[in-house]
Amino acid sequence: NYLTQRDIYALAVAHLGEHIVSHYVFLEEPDKPVSETYDASRLKQADGDVTALLSRIAEGDFPVTEHPHRALCHDCPAFRLCSHPRDIRERESADPAVEPEIRSESA
Repeated sequence: NYLTQRDIYALAVAHLGEHIVSHYVFLEEPDKPVSETYDASRLKQADGDVTALLSRIAEGDFPVTEHPHRALCHDCPAFRLCSHPRDIRERESADPAVEPEIRSESA
C-alpha cells in the first residue's frame, strides 16, 4: 500500500548512491519490519512509476477504485462524491472487485 511513498523517498535520496535500502515498520506490527532495496534499475523503475502517476494527476485522471473498503475510503476527500454506494465503501474487505454505480444526471 505504500509503494509510491517508498519510491518517492528512495528517489529523494538517490543522489547519495545507487544502492538504497528502505526500512519501515507498521505500528500494528512493530516486530515485522519491511525492507526494500533500490539499485539503479529499481530507482529507474521508481522514477518512471512516480512520473507516470504525476502525469495522470496533472491530466485530471482520478479513476474510482474497483476495490473500495473502509481502510481505503474512510479519509478520502471525495467520499461524498464517490460513485460506489456507502455500504460498499464501508465494508471491511477490499474483495471482491466492484463496478462503480452509474448515476444519472437527475439523481
